[in-house]
Amino acid sequence: MFQAILQNSPFLVYLWTIFSVIIENAAIFADITYFQEETMIALKEQNGSAEISEKAISAVLIDAGIKPCHSGFTYLKAEIKILLSEPDQRHGAMQLYDRVAKIYGTSHGSVEHAVRYTILHAYLHDHDKLQKFMQYDDGRIPTHYEFVCWAAEKIRIESESHHLK
Repeated sequence: MFQAILQNSPFLVYLWTIFSVIIENAAIFADITYFQEETMIALKEQNGSAEISEKAISAVLIDAGIKPCHSGFTYLKAEIKILLSEPDQRHGAMQLYDRVAKIYGTSHGSVEHAVRYTILHAYLHDHDKLQKFMQYDDGRIPTHYEFVCWAAEKIRIESESHHLK
């Protein structure tokens, strides 16, 4: 019966489409929020009372020359959270792309492209910041995995040093 009503009214079809998109986006947002909460709980358990906030991760990325306006910035933050929340796991670059794509409801290729572009942009436009952050300059762009591991380790060391003070 509902399909018969939809077929007779283009306006109702339009409303149904909008409603479907809203419901789908709400589900994606719920997944993201759940991921953020679970990551913070895992980090609290791992580091005792030292909580690594999103602000700390963002600050490290900005210090490295990563621009927050790029979608790769958000994906890099998620990858760093994964590495920090599961320090004993061995993660490959492709596995990180897949997990972040699932969290944000996008494709593996979209995440990979956004992250690689963001790191390339930092290399081309803020080379000095990136060089200082990575503490080396051998004339090549750091790989995605090198960058994410370096950032996660830097955050882990900083959080432990603040925890000891």
